[in-house]
Parts: sequence; C-alpha cells; structure tokens
Amino acid sequence: LILSPDAHNSEYVSSCDERRSYLSGFSGSAGTALVTRDKALLWTDARYFVQAENQLDGDLWSLMKMYEPGVPEVNDWISENLDASSRIGMDPTTCLKSRAVEWQYSWSIKSASSPTVLVPIRENLVDAIWPDRPEVPMEPLAVHPMDLSGESVSSKLERVKNSVSRTNSDVLVVSALDQIAWLFNLRGSDIMCNPVFFAYAVLDCRPTDTSAAVHLFVGRRSDSEGGAGWDG
Repeated sequence: LILSPDAHNSEYVSSCDERRSYLSGFSGSAGTALVTRDKALLWTDARYFVQAENQLDGDLWSLMKMYEPGVPEVNDWISENLDASSRIGMDPTTCLKSRAVEWQYSWSIKSASSPTVLVPIRENLVDAIWPDRPEVPMEPLAVHPMDLSGESVSSKLERVKNSVSRTNSDVLVVSALDQIAWLFNLRGSDIMCNPVFFAYAVLDCRPTDTSAAVHLFVGRRSDSEGGAGWDG
C-alpha cells in the first residue's frame, strides 16, 4: 500500500517522497496505490481522472475513481477482494494513526478471529527498487521577519505552551511542516512551491520558572539554521 503523503502528512511532497508517482507514473498530488500479487490499483479523486487515465499504463494499472457510484474505498476493496487474514505492508511514517485504526476496525468487523492487518515496514519497499531516488533536500533556511510575521517566536511559543498546559499535557510534538515554519518564523524551500523545510519540533510545556524548553530538529549544519535577526 503506497500513500501519497510524506512523513509530515504533507499533500505536496518533495521529489524524494514521490513514491506513488515513481511506481505508478501518476504525478497528481492526491492518490493511493495498492499492489497485490496479481493487481495494481490507483485511487484518486475527480480532479485527476483525466490525468490519471493519461499517465497510468492501462495494461498494468486499474484506475479507481473515488466517490463515483460503485467504486469502493481502498479499505473496502481490500476487505471485499483479499483474504480475511491478509497482511498489508506499508510505510508507517506515511499514514496517520487515525486512518490506520479506522482501517483495522473495518477489517476486524469482517473477521474478528483472523482480520486483515497492516504490517509496518520500516524500510520503504519503493525506495528499495528506486535506484535514482533524489536525495532529501536540505535547502538554506530564511528568517521570516517581524514586519511580516507580526509576532515573535517567544510569544508564539508562550501561547502554545499555555494552550498545551490547559489540556494537562506535558509535551507537544510538532511534525507538520507549515506549523513548524509558522511557529519558528523560519522559511525554507525543501518542497517546490511551498515555503517549508524538513524538521520536527518538541516543546516541553511542563510548568517551570523559566520559558518552555524547545527543541527544533533540522537536518542541516548549525551555521545554516536561523540567521541574522532570528529570535528563536
């Protein structure tokens, strides 16, 4: 099972994360591919029907037109066409937990004793057959200045810390790239036409006498992080 998002659940992804596109030839931003022992299917919505028909090899791929009458969703197709005890491999970093739980529940209804299960595969199987996969980009970061952001990093962090504290939580992990770019007043270009950069952030929101401990994880040299005028 090959989903479109990257490890940050981005709709638009970097070229190194275009695994579904590499495997199927379909380059639209939304779609899910499923490859079984004898079938290859691709689900996408009405925005991309014409594009998918033009890009998919009709001898190899079946186009599943989402939300059209009689077209099952991918989890329903799996339930209806594969054995109840099937094992569906996928890269767990590309799937929301809520979606995985929903699919597992739907399959357990069909067979509670031996349901179909998702199998997390840490080494992405598409990467394993993609010899010229582009490298993960690490483009320079740029400060988003106060006259454009309208709020300092410290102010944003304090507001987030207060919101998290009201939920009786101690730590907030941020993986969405647009949220990280906003929170730290930084911009990047790791994904074409999107001012974001690959990163994760962890905010320790436990009550202390000082400001919250904040960790920003970026795959760059220390001299390329932040820059002049950054208040992070």
